[in-house]
Amino acid sequence: GFFLVRHSIEIGLLGPGVRALLAALFAAALVAASEAARRLPALRDDSRIGQALAGAGIVSSYATLYIAAAIYRFIGPLPAFGLMLAVTALGLALALRHGPPTAILALAGGFVAPLVAGYDAAGIGPLLTYLALFTAALFLLAIHRRWAWLAIAATVAAFAWVNFLLFALGSSSLAAPAAFVVLIAIAATIALPRAGATARWLHIGPLFAGLIQLFAFAP
Repeated sequence: GFFLVRHSIEIGLLGPGVRALLAALFAAALVAASEAARRLPALRDDSRIGQALAGAGIVSSYATLYIAAAIYRFIGPLPAFGLMLAVTALGLALALRHGPPTAILALAGGFVAPLVAGYDAAGIGPLLTYLALFTAALFLLAIHRRWAWLAIAATVAAFAWVNFLLFALGSSSLAAPAAFVVLIAIAATIALPRAGATARWLHIGPLFAGLIQLFAFAP
């Protein structure tokens, strides 16, 4: 998908609008192919085929959003944020159907997507709301499938985002990110044991990490 779009740009074959449209259609075709792979007798016995197609479809969807919003400015910040939510929801749904490989791509894409769409385009409040909802969805998926690794990865990524905001915002508007730290610390402490994490230190680790993070926010 990336190379097809890049090649069409280099040779000047298609206009920007057509390029973005074709990229979106290509991503949709990959997702549809992943569902077809689950049903076709010749392909359904190997789950890796559907996983690969679903993962490629999600990555191509985020790439299409980047092309349309960040490069060509066809989509404004708020619509781009809404589309980012839709693509992330699709990634989680596909992860539920196809298993861990697709979940990894959905996790990576979901946390990187705000950087693609512009993390401050819709404001810090909507960004933190998105991150909270996305992390909660990952926790629920981890609990449902007993994927402790997914809950741990979601916790680490959420704290990484908070540290990025601490660096990006400087000393202003830190109350909301600090509240987000408290929310993530408590939610992770509840989710990790239910997701199958057996190590005792993992059960209380997020609380200590949140406390240390709050010291970084303190004046």
